[in-house]
Amino acid sequence: DEVTFKLNLRVLGAKSQSEKDLEFWAKHDDLDLDPERTAKIEGKIFKLSGYRRKARTKPYLMKDIASGSEYIITTDTAKRYFTHNN
Repeated sequence: DEVTFKLNLRVLGAKSQSEKDLEFWAKHDDLDLDPERTAKIEGKIFKLSGYRRKARTKPYLMKDIASGSEYIITTDTAKRYFTHNN
């Protein structure tokens, strides 16, 4: 008999892989990652929270600040609400 374990340890306060990927791809897509940067959509306030590297059509994650819920969005939606120009 054999047992295999996978153990991931993360330093307290370290960024997740999704957050690291967000930093990389946000620069590529010219998105504003300022922590104060938010978007108001249908009365709710959102901020970019992550990037899903295996998702081709909807790679970005945004979080509703009030409820903490995360939503999957397209690159075009991320650019519409979170570019440096807006």
